[in-house]
Amino acid sequence: MVIQDLQRFLESQVPGACVPVDLLKIAKSVSIRRGNQRNVPRGGYGQPPLTLVVDGECCLDRLYGGFFSDWVCGGQWNRMVQFLAVLIQTVQSNNIELAVFFNGALEQQRLNEWSRSQIALRRNVNSVLKHVTVKGTPPPKVWWVAPVGLRTCLRMALRHLNIQVLCTMDDHHQEVIAFCRENNYHGLMAEDAEYIIFDPPRYFSSHQLKLTYKGSLETKEFILDEVARGLGLQRNYFCLLAALLGNYLLTESDLRDFYAALVPNYDRQQTPQEEVIRAVVKFIVNRCDVNNLLSVGAQIFGSISDPRVAKFKESVQYFLNGTKDGFLRYKPFQSGRRDGGHRQSPHQSVPKQEVQESKHSSSPSESHQEPGPQIDPNPLPLPPVPHEVMRTGLRTPPEGSHVSLGVPGPHTEGLATEVPEIKVREWVYTKNNPYRTADIVEATPINWAVPTVQRLWFGSVVDDKKRRLRAFLSCMRSDSPLMLHTSHVPQHLLIMATVLRYIMSNPTGPVLRKQELDAFLVTAFSPDLTNAHYLQDLQLPLVTARGAQLAALFMLGVETALFANDACGAPVPWLMCCPWLYFDGKLFHAKLIRANCARSLVEVCDGEIDLVAKVERCRQAILEGIRVEFAHPLLPPMPGAGGHKVGPPPPYPMAHPPGRGRGRGGPVRNSVQGGGVGRMFSRGGQLQVAGVVVGSWGPNYGSSGNDYRPRGTRYPHNGGGNMQGRSESSRFSRSTRGRPTVLAKRRTIKKREIRSSRGRGMSMEAPGNRWGVPQSSRSARFVKVLSLRR
Repeated sequence: MVIQDLQRFLESQVPGACVPVDLLKIAKSVSIRRGNQRNVPRGGYGQPPLTLVVDGECCLDRLYGGFFSDWVCGGQWNRMVQFLAVLIQTVQSNNIELAVFFNGALEQQRLNEWSRSQIALRRNVNSVLKHVTVKGTPPPKVWWVAPVGLRTCLRMALRHLNIQVLCTMDDHHQEVIAFCRENNYHGLMAEDAEYIIFDPPRYFSSHQLKLTYKGSLETKEFILDEVARGLGLQRNYFCLLAALLGNYLLTESDLRDFYAALVPNYDRQQTPQEEVIRAVVKFIVNRCDVNNLLSVGAQIFGSISDPRVAKFKESVQYFLNGTKDGFLRYKPFQSGRRDGGHRQSPHQSVPKQEVQESKHSSSPSESHQEPGPQIDPNPLPLPPVPHEVMRTGLRTPPEGSHVSLGVPGPHTEGLATEVPEIKVREWVYTKNNPYRTADIVEATPINWAVPTVQRLWFGSVVDDKKRRLRAFLSCMRSDSPLMLHTSHVPQHLLIMATVLRYIMSNPTGPVLRKQELDAFLVTAFSPDLTNAHYLQDLQLPLVTARGAQLAALFMLGVETALFANDACGAPVPWLMCCPWLYFDGKLFHAKLIRANCARSLVEVCDGEIDLVAKVERCRQAILEGIRVEFAHPLLPPMPGAGGHKVGPPPPYPMAHPPGRGRGRGGPVRNSVQGGGVGRMFSRGGQLQVAGVVVGSWGPNYGSSGNDYRPRGTRYPHNGGGNMQGRSESSRFSRSTRGRPTVLAKRRTIKKREIRSSRGRGMSMEAPGNRWGVPQSSRSARFVKVLSLRR
């Protein structure tokens, strides 16, 4: 829709409309006392603080800390919390009060918008995974995508830092602007042109928000008077402009003919959006009467009877409801809900009946419209829910899939005598169903008498608390004795353990390999997990698509577990749910690389026996009572098949000691470029010293075929010291059936004193690993020392 480009147009094409500001300086100069002032603490300057409403959906990257490429590993949550702590401390110490909104509304009226954005997001993610597969490096920042679970982590972190967090319930944009007006906030910070049309008291860009090292909080402010002057429009014409630029009510497809009449040779894909905006502004200035929308609609669409005229009027009214005058006339209910606390009624800007009628109306442009989600207006039958439960509302909206819920939460409500049938609609992307129709999902009954939702949420006796926890564990397929033993599963790791057990008990087949499960557990128990500085400086030698996908799957499971926890009455305290207590994507990636090349769990744990014991006990609890089946490793690529086009560095680089070079003997390279870290030789090789072949070996058929070097193959523990060969049984190549391979003509090689300054050392190299281990102990006789000379 063209309206999404309006803010960028104003910023770049309208002089004076967007100016740089420092929010800390603005806060110092605030002297206006709010009307109907609430009992708020006064700031350090003896005056009310600068109050701002922040649309969190528009600044996920800013709140995360910036476009850090390590998001692809699964999210750096401790680093995010550290950044937020600094930001909030700066804000609060400079007399600024924030209220951060997140979108918890289903917004079925915007389902077409949602599906388009999800499809575009999938294309972006596919590009990222392709880049990671080919390059083995993080993606460029222009491909930044919010890590899975970011909204949930932000809500928890902001709540932990005593910031007011609210969740919309019906119409996100209308509720955000309504909250700003009802509570007399000084301004709004977002990155959505719809808010400009609502004409807030002050409007700041969230995309430009920067906390600088010099102690300023910089962004850009849109001066709406300058916007009107630059466009040549009166501010009361903004709503008409927004409607004619298209939104979910009157779409760009509905306006195709109108744009074609204004812009010569109009093409939706080729015509610059700036040209369309200028043409619409010129049309409004010269030919429109804002007081007679019917005549404007007839002028645009050719006839008053055209169904698009009704959509046009409804669209204009939608934006009028968000303006100051329209808001006062509409007198909406109080909007928003404090996350996990105070609850308020939703603000409805457009009657739902009119929305449904507009969606089912026909128009001449329907043939041009892209196929979108087909909404079934018939509600699914649901059992009666007590008013107290409905009033409590939805606590944690799910992320990643659009779920239509008639009751708050995906709970299984059952009684000892009767289990009601519960079905919900869930929108999930598949190749055969790209958000065209919703899947009907039936609730799975639990094999014990689960109390009602009312009892789970509001019961206060000890037995109720036990039932809440058991209900949560049952939802996560984790109702086993060891899960409740803190010696096996510490309380702050319960969410992590239930997610991993849920994945391991997948009925359709195994998902995780054993070393991958260990990598998750070692990450959770690692003492480095809470060291944000260490994690920020940690350099990953390789990023793999497998690791990125596993991290995303895990965080999606965490979101589901938190959703189930809220639906069951929050038996796990929210302070024990925070993902930064048990996961960091960057650290997980490092542990996964280590686990795939280590011989044992002890090596993954860096020799810390206590850590090994903790991991094994937790793994025992996770796997208790289930049929353990790990995923098989991937098959090795065929010769000449694709792998990494660029050979990645080894998992843990070990530099050569100073002065010790490779000598005159060239490195041994495999003729086939394999993918993955530390891939074993696949077609044999030769050992050369001073240009003379002194050893050779055949293909290594003992490779596990994994993407990474399997356990059982060890790297040398120093950068060029003694490299031990394999066992005596591997002295001969398997391809020769026990016969030694042919060696070149023997030459006498004398060992001489090692001179570190001469740099005449010798090393061996395999694809993706410059520190490969020789595959024959016969060859190892010649490499007992680093430097060899004739």
